[in-house]
Amino acid sequence: MPLTTYMPRDRRRYKQHEESVLFSANVPAGNYVYVQDCDGKVWVAPDGFHMHPRVLGRAQPAVSAGELTIGDDGDVFIVNNVSGTFQCASDSLITTVGGLILQGAIITPEAVSRHED
Repeated sequence: MPLTTYMPRDRRRYKQHEESVLFSANVPAGNYVYVQDCDGKVWVAPDGFHMHPRVLGRAQPAVSAGELTIGDDGDVFIVNNVSGTFQCASDSLITTVGGLILQGAIITPEAVSRHED
């Protein structure tokens, strides 16, 4: 199945945020925004005002975007598709979950919450 790409609504070519990193099991507990790039890699940055366009930077398209929360034990216990910058369809969460698992995430059963299109 081909992936749908979404262009950011804010087309300014922001630099990638200095705290934007590929998701891994080593990301500390906390609240993050994420953007999944067109290669399927999930990038995260600390949650904050208008952060989604800065996760990848340079007005790059994405296949999914939203918010996630990592607990003290390293498990992802919240992941959603809430993003004002990338208006991704709710089924984009399927690719997010797959990408996170491939990158070492343990996702709790009740973690996934989609925002309707």
